[in-house]
Amino acid sequence: MSAVDAQLVDSIRGWLGGGPGARRLARVDRSGPRLLCAPGLADDPGVEAMARSLAYEAATVVVLEGAVPIGSDELEMLAELPAPAAGVVFALAGVDAEELAITERNRALLGAFTPGMEAAPMVPIRQGVALAAAVAAAEARLRGRDRVAEIAASALDFELARQRRRLGQVQRDPEFDRLRAGRAGLLRSRHGAHAPGEANGLPARLAAMRGAFGLARVDLGHEIAGGCRHLSTAVREELDAATKEGLRGFPHRLQDALATLDADLDRNIAGRLRSVAPASPAVRAAGGSPVLEQPRGRALAFEDRLMIVMGASAGLGLGRLLTAPLQFAGLPQALAAPIMLALGAVLAWWIVRARANLRDRQRMRQWAGDAIAEFKAERERMLAQRALDAEAAAVGVLGEEHARAVHEADRRLAELDARLSRLGREREDKVRAIKERLTQGARLRAALAPHVQGPANREENNNVDVR
Repeated sequence: MSAVDAQLVDSIRGWLGGGPGARRLARVDRSGPRLLCAPGLADDPGVEAMARSLAYEAATVVVLEGAVPIGSDELEMLAELPAPAAGVVFALAGVDAEELAITERNRALLGAFTPGMEAAPMVPIRQGVALAAAVAAAEARLRGRDRVAEIAASALDFELARQRRRLGQVQRDPEFDRLRAGRAGLLRSRHGAHAPGEANGLPARLAAMRGAFGLARVDLGHEIAGGCRHLSTAVREELDAATKEGLRGFPHRLQDALATLDADLDRNIAGRLRSVAPASPAVRAAGGSPVLEQPRGRALAFEDRLMIVMGASAGLGLGRLLTAPLQFAGLPQALAAPIMLALGAVLAWWIVRARANLRDRQRMRQWAGDAIAEFKAERERMLAQRALDAEAAAVGVLGEEHARAVHEADRRLAELDARLSRLGREREDKVRAIKERLTQGARLRAALAPHVQGPANREENNNVDVR
């Protein structure tokens, strides 16, 4: 008969529920098998010979494969073993000596899943004398022990160990940890989007974009200045060799040259601004191709009239100089005077015409310089306007992208917070339930402690972490 109060046993059965511990305790009064074999070892000839050679009544011999670690099937079999842990002996099949590494691993598994059995002896079957001695020692340990108390205590230890493992699994929930890590990453990304020191933050991206636009304005300004400078050189060379007929078509040729330069500059400006900010439109400034005001004629100035008088005087002087030899040769004065006047008129016409051509060249050169300077100023103003419009559009696009990213991060953070809150409540409920169950089990184990002998009755085996 057992000295354990029946009400305590019923409480232990109720606490164990329908698990392996309850089934183990339900078979405590039955004469269970004294020899248990791991799957695949029941028909081993060595096991049969060992069973015939051993003499035991209360001890339980469990045959395991000695060359491999204990698996889930063996642990499940031991969890329902209706025998005290002090009376268990492990017989190892297939080995001549104990495998140290495997034995240490097996004892660690037994200590974690079936507390108390990690101290049971492990002896190879082929060491018959040592095995018989171990069985005899187990028989001696069981004398005077309360079988019901021993098995109930072992079942409690098994279930308490299982609950502690379950508590650790709940507290180390990988899904909860993964969601927390994802939330921390989102927070870092969201805060970094506003931080000035972050390479991908909005301030850094705005500064980089403004720097790129500033560099583009400088480069494109140099390109406009270079194009106008090359056109001025070409105009100066053309005007230096232009005739009066060539000057008539010069305004149209300058108009075409400026239109070509304007098209090239517009294409280069649009391409450069698009390369700086591909997502923003390169706005075209109003005005289109340049339209030049045609040069107006100029009335005769005092210098022009003076040049006509000087040309006529010089022509008459040259005519007289040319006709003087003819007069000395006997040419009558009546013939010399018309010849002198005709030569003077021709020379005067040529001088005046040359002076007029120089005047027209100078006037056209001044007009072309003013037109190119006006074109350059207009294109520089257009470049500044287009760059400002493109930069404003790019800042707007960047701001919208940033706002969308922040909104998306906030939405995902809200979802993660909701999931973490739900999982946290569920985990707290599970942890609270497990800790309450551990507390109840520890209380039952303490009530059972006076009826248990040996190492299973030591205080350190009763400690249960319920914090």
